[in-house]
Amino acid sequence: MFLNLKEDGGYLYLQIYQEIKNLITKNTLKKDSKLPSIRTLCKEYQISKNTVTNAYYQLEMEGFIRCENKVGFFVNSAEHLLNLKHDKKLNLSAKKEYKFDFSYGGIDKEHFPYSVWKRVFKESLSGSDLLESSDAKGYLPLREVISNYLKNSRGINANASEIIVSAGTEHLFYILKKLFNQSSVYGFEDPGYAWKTSFFTSDLLNLKALKVDKYGLDTSTLKDVDIAWITPYHQFPLGTTMSLKTRIFLLEWAKQGEKYIVEDDYDGEFKYKGRVIPALKSMDKDDKVVYLGSFSNSLTPALRLSYMVLPQELGLRYEEAFLGFVSPCSVFVQKALKKFIEDGYFEKHINRMRNIYAQKHALIKQSLEKSEKITLYPSQIGTSVAFKAKTDSDFLKRCEEASMRLGSVNECRQNRLEEDDEFILGFAKPTLDELKDGLGILKKLV
Repeated sequence: MFLNLKEDGGYLYLQIYQEIKNLITKNTLKKDSKLPSIRTLCKEYQISKNTVTNAYYQLEMEGFIRCENKVGFFVNSAEHLLNLKHDKKLNLSAKKEYKFDFSYGGIDKEHFPYSVWKRVFKESLSGSDLLESSDAKGYLPLREVISNYLKNSRGINANASEIIVSAGTEHLFYILKKLFNQSSVYGFEDPGYAWKTSFFTSDLLNLKALKVDKYGLDTSTLKDVDIAWITPYHQFPLGTTMSLKTRIFLLEWAKQGEKYIVEDDYDGEFKYKGRVIPALKSMDKDDKVVYLGSFSNSLTPALRLSYMVLPQELGLRYEEAFLGFVSPCSVFVQKALKKFIEDGYFEKHINRMRNIYAQKHALIKQSLEKSEKITLYPSQIGTSVAFKAKTDSDFLKRCEEASMRLGSVNECRQNRLEEDDEFILGFAKPTLDELKDGLGILKKLV
């Protein structure tokens, strides 16, 4: 039996294991054939007894070989064993890279706490709860931590039983659709992210656009709506913050019959001037607001962790409709996030990023406010700003050619306008230097 062992091929015992495994799976070593003794292999390849013993032990544990007492090692049939073949010729289409990525998703990778996450993930690899499926509502200790966070940062009093953790806002929306009446009329902000993708609207029977401009929500469009899906803290994409008058109107509106407000607080952690504005849910005395939160903007979208706080009536419906439901979120990831928040790392990260994003926000304001062809919409929250530009129809095409990625407000409308002159500039991804250079080019392109 020839083994192709290499000096630079890694641990010797793993090389021996892999070589013999390959010979068995290719049927070069037939079933019931006897393997060389440990002593023979040691002598032939000038290696230690422990090296060969470890390799044979691994093969035996995985069922490729068996040991017959005082006789030796023999090959087992490999037909029932899992053997994944890796195709090294996979040609996956590469994602286009932009020199100036001003898209409104993503995070500042330069300041992500990689070392801390490596540590909390490692520390989370303990305890028997890691090997069990999560509660339908999510990992209970994480929900308790979120409950405390909401109380202190957003003014929301919600216990862990009212909180549901799931894999992204899209999955939470799937759950909510099961809880609301099938005949409910859904109202989505226009412009708003629901109109950008068919996921949110394709299977709904009754839809209505809630008109929004740079001054806020047009409450007259709430007529006949049952479910108002809104972003009051930082309206996406225009960036307005809902006035107190409109908030009170909405809460009064929701008291009338089977009506609910879905408050999507997608980037509520980042406010750059003045005091933090409480969530609409914190003003909800009649239990008519569903609150949605996410860790995609505050930490990373790679976690795929979002959560919602359900009013009591919807919570009872959830218990009935999702009996036996298994959470789609990894217990391992939830456990690591719980530790990240509980040990104070989340608070430190948010404060640090708030300072960094504030610098970027100030740079954009300083650079674009003086431009005669650009009108920057007022906003002191979040990681994106909207602006109106006096330019031509080829503007976005020229941006693409200059390796610049921008968002269009028009893509977020129920009915696209002929004139595409409102745009979204996300500033989470670029560094300060990239942002500065990109803004200079942006003004020239306009």
